[in-house]
Amino acid sequence: MVDKPGFYKSFLIRIWSDKAGSKRRVMVAPVDGGGQHYYFATLDDLMIFLLQEMEEQTKGGMQNQVT
Repeated sequence: MVDKPGFYKSFLIRIWSDKAGSKRRVMVAPVDGGGQHYYFATLDDLMIFLLQEMEEQTKGGMQNQVT
């Protein structure tokens, strides 16, 4: 059995609300740079995004491999 290389992806996740009791907002930025920022209305949407990112890694798009 051949071991597949591991992978990792790092994100900065910012969660805030503008006023006490107001809806939370979420921003995600990949740590590897690129200047990309993703915004989400709910924590559920954030989790869907993170799960999709991990799924892309397992389908062969391994940009950040750990050997």
